[in-house]
Amino acid sequence: MASTCLRCCAIGALFILQACNKGLFRTDGNSEKGYFQIEPTDHLAVGGWLTYTVRDYEFALANVSGIGFQLVSASNDGAAHIRSMNPNADLVVDGLAPGQSRIDFSAMADGDRIDDAFLIDVQAVTHLRFTPCRDGGVYVRGTDGQVNYTFSNSDVATIKGRGLYPFVIAPAAGITFKPELSTENAWQFAIPGSAPDGVRLVSTVPGDTAEYAMTIIDARAIDGVSASTASSNTYYGRTLTIPALPISAGRPLCTQLRRIATSNTPSICKLIGDGLGVTSLELGTDTVRVDFIAAGTCSITLSLPDLGITVAWPPWKLTTAEPTSGGGSSWDD
Repeated sequence: MASTCLRCCAIGALFILQACNKGLFRTDGNSEKGYFQIEPTDHLAVGGWLTYTVRDYEFALANVSGIGFQLVSASNDGAAHIRSMNPNADLVVDGLAPGQSRIDFSAMADGDRIDDAFLIDVQAVTHLRFTPCRDGGVYVRGTDGQVNYTFSNSDVATIKGRGLYPFVIAPAAGITFKPELSTENAWQFAIPGSAPDGVRLVSTVPGDTAEYAMTIIDARAIDGVSASTASSNTYYGRTLTIPALPISAGRPLCTQLRRIATSNTPSICKLIGDGLGVTSLELGTDTVRVDFIAAGTCSITLSLPDLGITVAWPPWKLTTAEPTSGGGSSWDD
């Protein structure tokens, strides 16, 4: 009897959840009526462009394409001009002048055709802010490197726009700008082997004085890996996630390079890749997990094959088994 009641309650709860999904949860998007999710949500820069995506918003699945999108109207083409649109509802929009444009459209949401709308706000850029890829980051000759940037004005803290490049390079031949690899968040540069030790990016936005100094080094100046825990009394039998950023005199590199971590002592420590212990692993993130499995000295190196450079982490001396009880630790589970 009790199990029958529980089964009935579960079925009833399922019907309630489905009803909620058709009602409350399906209108949590950021379009005017909430049936759709529009990205990005940033203000569009005058002189720049962005690709806006329109997707059916559903509870637990907020990025559904193939929605039969139909553009109804755009209220201010002189401010936000829709340059192109594809069947997946990806709209390329040019910022032409300050102002707002209301985009009215019709599309399918959870099986129903819905009339909805969203606003594109176009803002003039009066300030440019450069930021390094990482604090104190340096750039390496013979590689590509990126500089993050943000547009703003006195009213809006963040404005986005691709295709807008209000800066000059000093000296002009010091590095090469690569617009085809740049995004709305970062500009990409090629750092030639002949690059000087310092290059400046200087804002050309009228009245703006922003500039950014890039420090450039030779590959042979790479001398280590970002700081990590090293101890003469480290527990074995646990795993630890460690940073895997190559550095030069303590400064991280602002360049994306292939990185291969290798345990030189696999009987004492191994790297963890796809849940398995391995001796060598090509990294896709800025960290690596290490499994400390026995007493001894754990030695791990980081290779940068594109540059022919290998550096090492400080060794871990594993002398004590993990206690079975007592205080906590900062180690991974």
